[in-house]
Amino acid sequence: MIMIILTVLFLINFVQSDLNNVISNQINSYIENVNNSVEVSENYWALTELFTEACAINNRLRVEVNTKETFVGKRILLSYPCDSNDILNNVHEKLNIIRLLALETGDTGLAINYLIRSTNSLDRKEFYDKFILKWHASIPNSYLPFIENIYQKNQVSIESIPAPLFDLFLHSVLFNYKESEYLIIEDRVQFALYLKNDFLRSSHKKTLNSIIKASNAYFLLFEQSLYVDLTSIHEEISSNEFFPNTLEKNRFIKGLAFAHYSIGRYDKSLSLHRNIVTPIAKHYQVTDKIFESEFTQGVNLFALGNFQKAKEIFESFDPESIPVNYRDQVLNNLSICYLNLGEKNEYVTLMLKALDEAEKRETHTVENRFEKYDIMLTILSNLFSFYTSIGDNSTAFNYLTEAKEIANIQNDTTQVANIQAFTGIFYWKNADLFYYSAHKLIHSDTIGEKWISLTFNYLIEDGHQIKTFEMKKNE
Repeated sequence: MIMIILTVLFLINFVQSDLNNVISNQINSYIENVNNSVEVSENYWALTELFTEACAINNRLRVEVNTKETFVGKRILLSYPCDSNDILNNVHEKLNIIRLLALETGDTGLAINYLIRSTNSLDRKEFYDKFILKWHASIPNSYLPFIENIYQKNQVSIESIPAPLFDLFLHSVLFNYKESEYLIIEDRVQFALYLKNDFLRSSHKKTLNSIIKASNAYFLLFEQSLYVDLTSIHEEISSNEFFPNTLEKNRFIKGLAFAHYSIGRYDKSLSLHRNIVTPIAKHYQVTDKIFESEFTQGVNLFALGNFQKAKEIFESFDPESIPVNYRDQVLNNLSICYLNLGEKNEYVTLMLKALDEAEKRETHTVENRFEKYDIMLTILSNLFSFYTSIGDNSTAFNYLTEAKEIANIQNDTTQVANIQAFTGIFYWKNADLFYYSAHKLIHSDTIGEKWISLTFNYLIEDGHQIKTFEMKKNE
C-alpha cells in the first residue's frame, strides 16, 4: 500500500508552531506526494493555492521545486516568479497556472478545477480541446462523459461523479459558488449529514483528501445552520495541518468558530480565533481580517463573562485604524464592558460616542442604510434600557422617541407599531405621569394587531437587555 509522505508535518497547536515552518513542511509534503503518485490532483491543487497566496511562499516553493529533478510541472512553476503583484492579484494569472499544469501533467482533477473556475467561454473551449486531444488515451473511459458535462456546464448528479474525483470536484463547485451550474443536490440537509458521517467514518483522516472532504461537509452544514453537527468535526478540522495554510483555510475555520459561538461554546470559538484565524491573518498581513478576528475574540470573552479581558481587546484598537463600519460596534461593546465592571459614567460616554459614529455611517446602498438603521436602533435601545434601569424615565423616553423617528424615516411600519406599543406599556408602568397617553397609544388605530408582539429590537418587558454586537454568520 502506498504510504503518504509526511515531511516533518507536525500536528501541533498554532500557538506553539512557526507558521513559516508549517507552510514549508506543507510544500515539501505536497511535492513528495506528487512525486510518489499519492493524491496527485489534491496535492497539485494545494501547491497552486500556496503558490499564488504570497510572494514569500511563491519564492520558497520555487526554490524547493527547483531541487526536484523529476517533478512534473517544474518548468511552469519556475516561470512564474513573484516579482510583482500580478500573480497574487490577477485571477486570470492564477487560473493560467492551473491550466498550464493540467495540460503539462494530464491531471484530470486539475483540468476539472480549471473548467469550473474559468468564466471565459473561449478559454474554456481552447483548453478542453487541447486537453482531450493530448491526454485522451490516458483518461479512463468512465471519466470522459463526466469531463464533457463539466465543459458543457451540464448539471450532474451526485451518483455520476467518479469516486476519485468526487471530493476535489465538490470543493471546486461549492467554494467557487458554482453549484447551480454543475451540480444537482436533491436534499441538502441529508447530503450535508452524509458528508459529515462519511468523513467521520474514514480511517484515514490525516490526509489532504480527507480534510478537503471535511471542508465540503463544513460548507453545507454551515449553509444549513447545522451547527451541532458541524462542531462534531471540530477536532479533525482544527488539528489537521494538511489543508494549505491560506486565507481560504481561515474562511472555514471562522465558520467553525461561528458554529461554536451559536451553540454557546464561546471557549471553543475563542480558541479557534486566537490560535488559528488571527495567526494566519497576521502571517498574510491582511489588516481587516486581523481586526475582525481580534474583535471576535473580544466578543467571545464578553460572552464568557470575562469583561476585563474583553475590554482590554476593544481598547487595544487604534481608533484611526478601526474600519469605519466597526467603530460604532467597538464603542458599543467597550461601553457595555465598562457597565459590567461597574463604571456607569464611562458606559454612557462611550455609548453616546457609538451613537455619533453610527450616525456618520455611509448610506450609499440599501444594504448600508439598513445596517446603519439596525445599529442605531440597537444603540438607542441600549441607552433606553440603561436610563430606565436607573429610573431616569424622561431621558429614557427621549431615546425611545428617537428610535421611533428613525423607524419612520426607514418606513419600517412594523417597528414603528412595536415602538408605539412599547411606548404605551412604558407609559402604563409610569401611570402617575403618563396614564392618559398610554391609554391613547395602546388603543390607537395605527397600531392594529401588531402591538401584541412588543418586539422593539432587544427590549424585554420584565427587565432590560443591553445588547452587544456579536459574531455574524457571513463572516
